[in-house]
Amino acid sequence: MGEWQSPGPGIFPLGISIVLCLSGAAWFIANRKRIPIETVSWRTVGKNAVRPLKVVGITLIFILLMDRTGYLLGSSLYLFTLLLLVSRYRFSVALAFAAALGGGSWFFFAKLLGVELPMGPGFLPF
Repeated sequence: MGEWQSPGPGIFPLGISIVLCLSGAAWFIANRKRIPIETVSWRTVGKNAVRPLKVVGITLIFILLMDRTGYLLGSSLYLFTLLLLVSRYRFSVALAFAAALGGGSWFFFAKLLGVELPMGPGFLPF
């Protein structure tokens, strides 16, 4: 976390998580009367859990393979898979967004900020 005079890298994620928790709690309190109360069956619970489980599974695979694939290839494949299978974008749109976001985030973190990212396979010249 660091100190007040020189904050470490953990302060930014902590601050973001605190802001997200506070805004989620405020949204819940403000909208608690608008949420309809309905009966829930196991079938609807299972049906509604498919998409979040896909995201969790794809993210778990991404985390386990990050060192082998490297950041650029891994993040692009991760985004492509999420956009194609979860968000159901067309193949060409998912490929374009994944290449742009994966390459853009790699350029921002590796080249502009100088963050050391996993390199991945040796055939990539990055």
